[in-house]
Amino acid sequence: MTRICRVFAWFAPAATARRMHFAMMVAVAMSFSASASPQSGQRGSRHVPTAGEVRAENALDAAKHDGEPGLYAFLKPFPKGADLHMHLSGAVYAETFIAEAVKQNLCVVPVDAGKPPSPIGKDAVEFSQPPCTKGAVPAANALTNQALYDSLVDSFSMRAFVPSEGIDGHDQFFATFARYGGLKNVAGEWLDEVATRAAAQNEQYLEIMQTPTFSNAAKLGAQIGWPQGSESSATHETLSAVRDKLLAAGLRSEVAVDERELTDATAARNTIEHCDMPAASPGCAVRVHFLYQILRGYPPQQVFAQTLLGFEVASADPDVVGINFVMPEDGRISMQDYHLQMQMLDY
Repeated sequence: MTRICRVFAWFAPAATARRMHFAMMVAVAMSFSASASPQSGQRGSRHVPTAGEVRAENALDAAKHDGEPGLYAFLKPFPKGADLHMHLSGAVYAETFIAEAVKQNLCVVPVDAGKPPSPIGKDAVEFSQPPCTKGAVPAANALTNQALYDSLVDSFSMRAFVPSEGIDGHDQFFATFARYGGLKNVAGEWLDEVATRAAAQNEQYLEIMQTPTFSNAAKLGAQIGWPQGSESSATHETLSAVRDKLLAAGLRSEVAVDERELTDATAARNTIEHCDMPAASPGCAVRVHFLYQILRGYPPQQVFAQTLLGFEVASADPDVVGINFVMPEDGRISMQDYHLQMQMLDY
């Protein structure tokens, strides 16, 4: 299976990711070993290991003696804590997108390089809406065409990607999101997938980044516009005046819409996993909160309106614990408006 991103291995090929994962586990083991060993404390005092610490130290020594397989088996059951920056769609396997596209009767088409053409990678494809005409084929064809299936996985992930002239890992990573963008929202199923996988890895908490509906906020931002003279910097008073106009125009009406989207997704996950039932899935034990994503690559009136909406949703919904700006950080608008966007957050 192939994930688009991982907190500690954003652009690493599978083999590299496994090496990084094992190296981290070994680092944990070395830290554990050091903490369990007797240490000299203040005033010359010496820690006397407890019986449990001695058993743990002996087990770790035996695992190290067995090499990588022994260490892996020893460390795999350890609690892994939290994944705090998880893009929901970026955490779902490419194979899941293909299966869902088949259910939704989507088509597959070559990625348009544009005019003038820009590098898009080898055999890049993406989903499109039916009917499947002008070179498009049904996504279901991938189930009997291994070459097409492989092209889809490679187009939606970093698998087999090799940097070439004009396109690097950064470009491939950000290009993947639009390629499966034709899928209808199945956030509940995706939450189940990431929570179930987290449970299998003994993770206890996920902070998932998601972009709820913000069309009304964007519309209001465009209608109100951005104050002249504040294109690169805005005072607290200017931002306060824009905020008041957005709220007066009804921006808060979208808060309930966003809360419902997240609530419905969570409820769908709970249903799939049989939570609060005797046969509950292990994934139910993984606690999930959300970070509200803000699209920073747009004009300031839209970014500020969506940021305000994100704060309003976080204030109303305890499951939304923060906001996070997304889109390429080296994009033209992202760099041009960086100072202004930080002022929005500071406000």
